[in-house]
Amino acid sequence: MLGVFSRAETWDDLDVPEPPFIRESDGTTRPGKTVVAGRDWYREIVNEELAWVRIDHQTRLQFGDVEVVIEARFVLSVEGIDYPLNPADRGGLGILLRVYPDSLREGRVDPDGTLRLEFASGTSIAVPSDPQYEAWSIVGPGTALVVCIPGTAGELAVWS
Repeated sequence: MLGVFSRAETWDDLDVPEPPFIRESDGTTRPGKTVVAGRDWYREIVNEELAWVRIDHQTRLQFGDVEVVIEARFVLSVEGIDYPLNPADRGGLGILLRVYPDSLREGRVDPDGTLRLEFASGTSIAVPSDPQYEAWSIVGPGTALVVCIPGTAGELAVWS
C-alpha cells in the first residue's frame, strides 16, 4: 500500500513516521524525502524506447525499467497542435497512441513540478502539478520512486 502524505499540524499526534513514507504490505515503512524540483532534485530520462502505453484509471508509459504514471490532466503536443487530455476521460485518449512507437529524447521536471517528456519525433507531453492530487510519478529503476506532491510549489516526494 502506498501512502504519500503532506505535512499536517497534528502529525506528531499520529503513530506514523514523518512524511513522506511508503507503508509496505508487510507493515514496514520506507522513509522518503521531500525535495523541490530543479533545486534539490534533478533526474533525466534520456534515449529510452517507449515499450508500451497503458490506459486504465491512469496513463502509463514504460521506458526500459522506468515507468511514468500520469494521474492528472496533461497536454500532448503533436505537430504543433496541443491536445488537452485527462486520464479520467479514457475515450478521449486515443490521440495519445501517436507517441507509440517512439523514443524519449528527454524527460525532465521543471521547478514548478511540471513533468516534460520530449520524444524523438517532436511529440511532447507536459504534466503540470495539480493543486489537489498527485499529478504524476516516476517508478524505477528498481525501488526508486518520485511523486509530484499536490500543490504548485514544485515539491516532490523521493525514494531511492
